[in-house]
This record gives sequence, C-alpha cells and structure tokens, in this order.
Amino acid sequence: MGVAAGVTRERSLELFQTSANAARELPDLRLRANLLCALAQGLARLGEESWARKLQDQALGAARALEPGVAQSVTLSALAIQESSWGDVARAAQVTREAEEAARQEEVPRLRCEAFLAVAAARRVAADEVGAQGLIGEALAELERLPAQELAAALALRQAAGLVRNGQLADALMELLRRARKGLKGLSPRAQDEGLLALGQAWLSLDRFEEARAALAGLADHELRLQGRVLLARALVRSRPDEALDLLRRVPVMEERMRGVRECTVELSREVLASRREEVLDALAELTMLAVEDEATADVLAGRWVNLISDRQAVIDSLRKIGYPMEDLVAGRLTDPGEA
Repeated sequence: MGVAAGVTRERSLELFQTSANAARELPDLRLRANLLCALAQGLARLGEESWARKLQDQALGAARALEPGVAQSVTLSALAIQESSWGDVARAAQVTREAEEAARQEEVPRLRCEAFLAVAAARRVAADEVGAQGLIGEALAELERLPAQELAAALALRQAAGLVRNGQLADALMELLRRARKGLKGLSPRAQDEGLLALGQAWLSLDRFEEARAALAGLADHELRLQGRVLLARALVRSRPDEALDLLRRVPVMEERMRGVRECTVELSREVLASRREEVLDALAELTMLAVEDEATADVLAGRWVNLISDRQAVIDSLRKIGYPMEDLVAGRLTDPGEA
C-alpha cells in the first residue's frame, strides 16, 4: 500500500490504524481478509512486523470463516503467498494445505479449476514445483471435460497460461485454447469479444505471438481492439521493439496510447541482460518521444532514464540528442548540472 509523498510516518501509521479498524468491521469476509492482508503487507514494508503479523492473523481468521470452495481457496492462497514472502515456511505450508482442501470441496468444475490454479501459484512461490505442476495438471484435466462454450468463458484458461512451464502441460493448454476459440461462436457478440481478448492474453502468456495476434485481430469492439493492441505491444517490446512501437503509434486514442507507453516502459525495465542494454535504450528513446503528448507519462519516462543512467548530464545529453523537449516537459525534474 503506497503512502503519499510528504506524509509523515506517524500520520501514515494513523491511516493504517483507521483502515484496519474499518476492515475489521466489513461484513464480507473475503473482502475483510483481502484488505487486512494488504494492510499487513504495507505495515511489514514500514518495518512494523509485530502489527503486520497481527493483521495477517486476523486476515487468516476471516478467510478460515468462509465457506469451503473457490472463494476460500483463492483467499487462503493469497495469504499463503504472503507468508512465503515473509519467510515463514511452516505457516505458508499449513495455509496452502488449507487452501487445497477448500479447492477440493468446490463443486463447480470451472471454479474448482480456478481454485486449483490459485493453490498452484502458492506452491510455486514456496518452491514446491512438483506440487504446483500436479495441481496445474489437475486443473487442465478438469478444463478438458468442459463443453466448448463453457470453456471459452473460463477464467482458468488465462490463469493456467500464466503458470504453465512444462512442455507437455503447454501442449495440453494450447489444445484447450484452440477448442475454446471454436466455442466462442455460440456466444453473444460482446461475450465473443471478451473471450477473444482473454484468449489473446493467454496466448501472449505462452509467448505464442502469432496465435495471440490472430485472436486479437478478431475483436469487433473498437475499445477492446485498442486494448488488444496495447497488450500485444507490451508483449513484443522486449523481443520485437520495432513492431511494438509501430503498434503503439497506431493507437488513435491518446489515453490508450499513453497507457501503452507506460506499460511498455515497465516491461523494458525487466530486461536484465547487459547485452540488450543498447536495444533497451533505443526503444526507451522512441517511447520517450511518444510520451511528449502527456506530462504524467513523460515523467515516468524521465524517471526511467535516471534509473538507467546514473550520470545526470548523460541523461540530459541523451534526451536532447533524440529531440526530447526538455525545457517544456522536464524542466525542474532533471536539473542540468551545468545550470545548477
């Protein structure tokens, strides 16, 4: 949970206390658990471990009070992931076991798949790859039994695409995605578009760009088509930056185009190979030029330049070299050492 710049630590803790009091009064147990979990995470980051532990335990209490099934399983899985991030291996393992028990009590197959995949994510975070793979396999087996139309609307397809690593599981998932595409034909136009967008996201998670492009090309709704273009640009920006940049330039709505610029900037920040540095800088320069239409987006790009290049004069020289309108958009944010 972020705290606004300029807010004192004392005031921040007061806000956490107010939020925690409100969370504990929520009648919706799942919402209560999720909010308490988020507050605990924020407090842990502030070094308030004892208080964070107290709120985490309250979140666990709310989650355990839920009826067994997908809601309880997904909520407990998220709490298990937080326990793993705090290094409490034993507690994470216990909460994960409870999440799996809840998943197995879910009676609706499609929802049971979602629960299995949530538990699989928790097991992977805890470095239990064998357990994660087993649950992913169970989820895919459940999905295979769904009718094509129900499969096309299954959230679990996207979840699975984000988790699948094994070649055999990937082959099974890709076959499910192809069958889901056929199942879209019997749905309403809006449902078809939403299904195509979901399929596009799933294919992108598998790095299957051509299949993703084919799914996204079928979108009829203008707004969703723009979202699809941004999704594809983000997925391509590290491996095919020229293609990604071309996609962004062809997004006619400025708000969507700027969202794409910001998302591509975030994606570029994940590149860690030194051999790719020059290519990353080139792509970042092009994104910077696209960002000049929006001050907030320009700030994001300027900050990224500072993170990449510690020498401020080098940042300024680089931005001026590509024609970035520094005086209009970055004045006061990147002080020119020669003018200080």
